Amino acid sequence: MSIEESEVISKAFQEQYGAAIEMLEQVIKKCPEEIWDDRTSGPPFWQVVYHTLWYLDWYLGKSKEERKTFKPRFVDESFENLKELPKGILTSEQLHSYLSDIKKKGKHRLEQLTLEEIVKPSVFEWHGSSIHSSLIYNIRHVMLHIGALNSRLLRKGIKLDNWVSHAPILPNQR
Repeated sequence: MSIEESEVISKAFQEQYGAAIEMLEQVIKKCPEEIWDDRTSGPPFWQVVYHTLWYLDWYLGKSKEERKTFKPRFVDESFENLKELPKGILTSEQLHSYLSDIKKKGKHRLEQLTLEEIVKPSVFEWHGSSIHSSLIYNIRHVMLHIGALNSRLLRKGIKLDNWVSHAPILPNQR
């Protein structure tokens, strides 16, 4: 496999992860305070955002060792579990900070991606047979929650025109 082919794959993943992350960032910015911790229709908005970030972060892991030693950003395990209402609350500032760290991790991870690597077995067996499948699964998970969060905002009269076709993970890439 040529270096050019690996660069095309790496760039494509960077652009699509960047687009998903930018859309998630827009949703976080648009959420008004009165919706942020609303628990009347399931998990609070911020908890869905955190769940999305937590899994985005975890699924960017490169090895089974990294998967096993992954430490959550915040101590309360109920934050990432959408079946459990959390006792506390995270602010948009905390989640923006976490997202900023994930952008750096994602950029580093995806810049190093090669064709040889993406055909290796996934470190998350339930994602499919390869790292390639796992990276796509991760984007699908992020987009699922962006859609749900958009729907919550739309029901409250907040319209988002946030479709992003491709974007860098970190702004200086453009």
